[in-house]
Amino acid sequence: MWIITIYSLQSIAFSQQQDSLFIKPDSIFTKQDSLIVDKPKGKTYDVDTTVFASSKDSLIFFVKQKKMNIYGEGNINYKQTEIKSANIFIDFNSNYIDAVGIPSDTAKNKLIGAPVLKEGAEVYEGETMKYNFKTGQGLISFAKTKQEDSWYTGEKIKKVDKETYFIEDGIFTTCDDEECPHYHFTASKMKVIHKEQLVAEWIFLNFGGVPLPIPLPFAVFPIESGRRSGIIIPAFGQSGNYGTYFSKFGYFWAMSDYMDLTFDADYYTRGSFDLRSRYRYVKKYNYTGNVNLGYKFRMNGEASDAGYSESKDWNIQISHNQQITPTLKLDGNLNFTTSSYLSKNEMDLNEAITDNVYSSASLFKSWEESGNSLSINYSRTQELRKNIISEVLPSLTFSLAQKYPFRDNVGTQEWYESFGYSYSGQFQNNRNKNSEGTENSWRNST
Repeated sequence: MWIITIYSLQSIAFSQQQDSLFIKPDSIFTKQDSLIVDKPKGKTYDVDTTVFASSKDSLIFFVKQKKMNIYGEGNINYKQTEIKSANIFIDFNSNYIDAVGIPSDTAKNKLIGAPVLKEGAEVYEGETMKYNFKTGQGLISFAKTKQEDSWYTGEKIKKVDKETYFIEDGIFTTCDDEECPHYHFTASKMKVIHKEQLVAEWIFLNFGGVPLPIPLPFAVFPIESGRRSGIIIPAFGQSGNYGTYFSKFGYFWAMSDYMDLTFDADYYTRGSFDLRSRYRYVKKYNYTGNVNLGYKFRMNGEASDAGYSESKDWNIQISHNQQITPTLKLDGNLNFTTSSYLSKNEMDLNEAITDNVYSSASLFKSWEESGNSLSINYSRTQELRKNIISEVLPSLTFSLAQKYPFRDNVGTQEWYESFGYSYSGQFQNNRNKNSEGTENSWRNST
């Protein structure tokens, strides 16, 4: 392993431990294990920090031209940047690095030691690379890189500054299979803003390598976790009843720091589909809530089949929690659905086998001076398999705090002063609904 450390290029002084240095007219070539270039005094060139270079074959430094060639598993380290490649060529006049792999002797169209660029946590791989280690600009051919749970590749990736990249004939996906993704997006032009978003125009959605016939004219994909507006990348799968599907494809809109809106859908190749929408809101130390809407359309069989059927199901979920005043609180979690909505979930087994759906809401009020309290409650249980609904609407509960009518809190307490009383009363209206009709019953208790 040969190692060279370069401090500046205005003037260069070499020191060695052995006499094995062979000097050509315009180059320095070494076979010893290490070559140390001492840091000179005075003015330096644009290289403003130490550059470390190493290889397993050879390092050739052209002093007059201020260039270096690295052969055999070359490695360059400059600040937070690291480049690895079979062959690396450096021009210190322009600060450019050219890195290329070498053809494999055993596999056709395969390179050994293809360039790899690493900048902090980012890693870029390609066949050829041209990189300016001073400005951070560069061009990588047949490149790919990964960020968070997504990755993108392209014929060329051009880095114009530290945060912005342009991709020619790009591919973007969040599929776990990077070699042969089940689904991906393709576009002739893509723009990446590091750790923020990927923007593309005329983008095609591909399943199993087959593009959908109609492209999206414009798309924005968030490529960092967190609340960012953008397209939601779908999942891909297979259903025995409804065919191949892609699920949860939609758009997330971060309306503000206090609310957001999501639209997404599932599509099955045999004609079925799901539509969903979710709206969330929050006000710190005051209230939070969300509203979820769902619609499912299912087709069983072909329209010409004797057993062909269609079904339409819907679901509404509302949740709201609010501390209106220190003594007044409202909580509600309501869920209304058709009896077969959950059972037709192809992606969530727990939801598909759910038997009962519960809803509840309560308004609670207390009076600090007297200690009395009042609560108004609503509850609902829906048995999906039997299609029976049981409701309590309303349920009123009033509680009177403990009172001691004979206590005067003066002097020694007498036995009769420990006598006290309290009161709690409840009123309920119970409602049961089944296929035979609706039944109401009233109940009072104290």
